[in-house]
Amino acid sequence: MNKSPVIRNGPGHQKAEEATRAKEQEEFERRIESRSNALAKLIAGMAKSSSRAFLCDPASFDAEWNQLLIQEARLRWLVRVAKYSEGRNREMLWHTAEELLHKLEQAAEPVSHAKCA
Repeated sequence: MNKSPVIRNGPGHQKAEEATRAKEQEEFERRIESRSNALAKLIAGMAKSSSRAFLCDPASFDAEWNQLLIQEARLRWLVRVAKYSEGRNREMLWHTAEELLHKLEQAAEPVSHAKCA
C-alpha cells in the first residue's frame, strides 16, 4: 500500500501565509515610522524651547541633549535605509530601528520633563 503524503493546496496556503506576514510587516513598519516621526517632532519642539538649557546645569544638559540628537539622527537614517531595503535585511533594519526607538523614547522622557533648580 502506498502511503505517500497528500499535499492539499500547498502553494496556495504558502502564498496566503506570505501575504499575511507581508501585511503584518507593513503595519509594523508604519507604526515604527509614525513613532519615529512623533519623536522627531518632540525633539524639534525641545530644541525650540532653548530656555531649558539655560536653567539647567549646562554640562549635564548638553551631554544628554547631544546624545539624544545623535541617536535620533541615527534612527532617522535607519528608517530611511530600511524603507528602501528588501527581504531579510529590511526586516532586520526595522527591528533595529524599533529597538533604538524604544531606547530613545525612554531617554527623551526625562530630558523633555527636566526640572531645573
